[in-house]
Amino acid sequence: MFISWIRHHGRSESLARELGLPAVFLSEEASQKSLPGRYWRAVFETREALNRYKPDVIYLMLPPAPALLAVLLFKSKKSRLVADLHTGYFSDPKWSWFTKVGLRMMRNATVLVTNQPLQEQCAAQGVRAIVMHDVLTRGYADDDTSRNDVILCPLSYANDEPVAEILEAARRCSGLDFVLTGTAPKSVQAQAPHNVRFSGHVSSAEYEDLMANSLLVVAMTNRDHTMQRAGYEALMAGKPQVTADFPVLRDYLGNSALYARPDSPDSLAEKIQTIASDADKYRTAARRVLMDRIAEQATTLAALRSLAQCPPADGGTNRCSERGAQNA
Repeated sequence: MFISWIRHHGRSESLARELGLPAVFLSEEASQKSLPGRYWRAVFETREALNRYKPDVIYLMLPPAPALLAVLLFKSKKSRLVADLHTGYFSDPKWSWFTKVGLRMMRNATVLVTNQPLQEQCAAQGVRAIVMHDVLTRGYADDDTSRNDVILCPLSYANDEPVAEILEAARRCSGLDFVLTGTAPKSVQAQAPHNVRFSGHVSSAEYEDLMANSLLVVAMTNRDHTMQRAGYEALMAGKPQVTADFPVLRDYLGNSALYARPDSPDSLAEKIQTIASDADKYRTAARRVLMDRIAEQATTLAALRSLAQCPPADGGTNRCSERGAQNA
């Protein structure tokens, strides 16, 4: 089973589907509670799910840190843990205090990370990690029937998103229309130029329509070693993107993207306008990179699927975990 202490998450859902696992998300009731009540309810729902499914292998999205404590407390001794560590586990000030402590607690687990620098951080704490990007599919990358000049900016208004710089870049691209997703604070809406529209919360179907009808995607972060879900979604849709100029993003996205300084509206605007002026060229590049990455992920997925078939070795270390970490 795959446990995520959030109402829904695309990476968790797609990994669970690819591995044939039930995905357990936070209930709507729990998600509407204040933070202490939400965590308390999440602990209860985690215990109930573990008792119901009695899984041999438990995949767990981290952060938040309390999710690890709950799973370790309630899981069977025979169950193996696979922790999917998002970048925030390492670098978000809200959770980075727990990074080393949590890794020590996971030395007998399999750990998934999205890039090599994070894999190296795990290794420094004696934890073997597999590099696993979000599961990619062809999506609708070959669908050219609906497209317009909208620049799609998927946002959650998290502390690593340069929202003010994106708004200023939009102001400098007055001939293009921008759509910013998510529930924007009123202070953000008040700063927006005339060519920015806020979509508010949208359903999965509505989000897919926005992606399909976009010219390009802006997926920005000011936090190094971060692989954004929006970047993967753009790739699966065959859309070029403007993203942050960090090595891990350049290595993975290649020429499917242009890379801007997240603190520079001028840099953002320049890259957006460059793609918009020759969108077909960048769409072709995005499709090629997508096919390359789909081919590459097959080996890692095979290593993850093998976890259910491999018994733990003496001392609690999983042999499949070691082989997968070496092969990935």
